[in-house]
Amino acid sequence: MTTPRTTARLLLLLAVAAGGCGSTRVSSRSDPSLPGTRFRSAAVVVSPDTSPTFEAARTTGETALVQRLPEFNLYGTSQVLPSETLLTLLEPASLKRWARERGHDGLLFVSYDSSTSKTLPPLEGVDEGSVHRVSYSASLWALDADRELWSARIDRRNAALSPKELKAVSRVVAKELRKARPRS
Repeated sequence: MTTPRTTARLLLLLAVAAGGCGSTRVSSRSDPSLPGTRFRSAAVVVSPDTSPTFEAARTTGETALVQRLPEFNLYGTSQVLPSETLLTLLEPASLKRWARERGHDGLLFVSYDSSTSKTLPPLEGVDEGSVHRVSYSASLWALDADRELWSARIDRRNAALSPKELKAVSRVVAKELRKARPRS
């Protein structure tokens, strides 16, 4: 027999678990000039967390974006921008300067922001559980005008820091950019 308190705790646990089943929340904004913008060559830089799968996740994310957004003329940078150097360029001004010096007129930067975990207490008949949240930010710049054309914050629940995760984040970035700049 369950008490009202146990029932309330179970309902709360179910609500948290349902909200955390791989859900994604995105907030984005775009500049009105985005739909008319064309790039000759836009660098794409993905900077995941610093886990052991950093290189694989970075390459997976950049490759997915290049394939999903051909209209932006994206070029992955993982082959020409070593991770050690990337970690020193994480400030937007430095990264934009690096891309400009290599002849790019656009830059799409997707980076890991933070992650949190919340452990849920065990309840009567229910084991302890946890909910993970990983946040990323993404920005698209027109380098010639030094103007941010689009930005987004992507929050994913029950996400793992992995190459597979960066592929999912790349799908979200592509979808949001397409909503902001429909194909002509």
